[in-house]
Amino acid sequence: MLRNTILLIIVLVTSLSPADTFTNRKTKESFDGFATTKRVDGLTVVRTSGNKTIKINLEDYDITQNSKGRKDLVIVIPLRNSVEFSAETDAFCDSVERAVNKGVKLIIIDVDSPGGNVSLCVKMCKTISQMKKLCPIVAYISSGEINGAISAAAGVCLACPSIYMSPKTTIGAATPFIKTKYGIRSADADFRHNFSQFYGALAHENGKPILIAMAMVDMNFDVTEYRFDNKSVFVSEKLGIIDPKPENTNYNKDKTLSWKPPKDAQRINWSKDGKLITLTANDALKVGICDGIVDSKYTLIDKLGLYGTKLATDRTPVRARKEVMVAKKRIETTIVRIEQRIANYSHAKMSYKETVAQLNKMSKEVHDAIGLSEKYPEIQVDRKRLYELNKTLESILKKL
Repeated sequence: MLRNTILLIIVLVTSLSPADTFTNRKTKESFDGFATTKRVDGLTVVRTSGNKTIKINLEDYDITQNSKGRKDLVIVIPLRNSVEFSAETDAFCDSVERAVNKGVKLIIIDVDSPGGNVSLCVKMCKTISQMKKLCPIVAYISSGEINGAISAAAGVCLACPSIYMSPKTTIGAATPFIKTKYGIRSADADFRHNFSQFYGALAHENGKPILIAMAMVDMNFDVTEYRFDNKSVFVSEKLGIIDPKPENTNYNKDKTLSWKPPKDAQRINWSKDGKLITLTANDALKVGICDGIVDSKYTLIDKLGLYGTKLATDRTPVRARKEVMVAKKRIETTIVRIEQRIANYSHAKMSYKETVAQLNKMSKEVHDAIGLSEKYPEIQVDRKRLYELNKTLESILKKL
């Protein structure tokens, strides 16, 4: 599944085109604007700098990315807490696409997260990989409760073309865990291998060191960097992988690669067999995972040449998470409240009409709670007690 996801991301990335100055290959006529994700009759909807909407075939145009025709706005989309609710992930993906279709100058994915669900991480990465050619997107790892992008959150950052970090933050340690009927457990070796390849593919897309990204997930190989002539070569002796491959690289009989670094090369061991890579901001900058260290989002937009651009935060994902937590609390309180009412039911002195009305009211509350539990399947509530309450109420009503 992960291999298919990697291929899908690569196909999506190569099929999209960057925005902003469109030049027709035949007529050489050009205009400024931005492409959206909307399509009509097989054509892409584009908004011009004159705020007109046109439909074109992107393949007929040479497209140069710049800020012409874009709104003077930077949108910040926060990724906080653990990645565990599909509702929050859907809201995150919708926010990215909405910002793209607004034609903003930049999208900042503001990350301070311990990671979480692997499939939700893949979904966010897929969205970023789709959208980054339509609008500039950067990840900013900010200081906060976690002080970093850990596990699945590191993958979301790797999906972005650029990564900037706040001082004293970290990125890495992406051990995948899976949920089973026996609880949460570490993924098996095959799954870790496939997921490390996924991280490697994300790094490759965005010009980051592939082996460093892979070693964030899979602790079963080493990574050594050789620096010489203002460039770096990364080597895993255990896997026989060299990135990028120098000209004097040879293939061994087992089809692995071998290479002799220059005698004056600086050697740096980034990962040893049995340990996951976690990088500080300074080390991430040295190794090429991070593109810069900045102390705030405002410093970041200045650094990217967008001084004075309005900055706004899209809190839709935050609100979506809050809605999930409210639903969880509502389900839990419904279970306790209805159980108490049923326990006291036989002692209540009510007329038949009042009794039926009260039971129907309780039944509706339970049905609403069941509906919320199905709407948000990831929330941890006692669904068994909820369904038992529903059966109990149905049984009481039948006996009346």
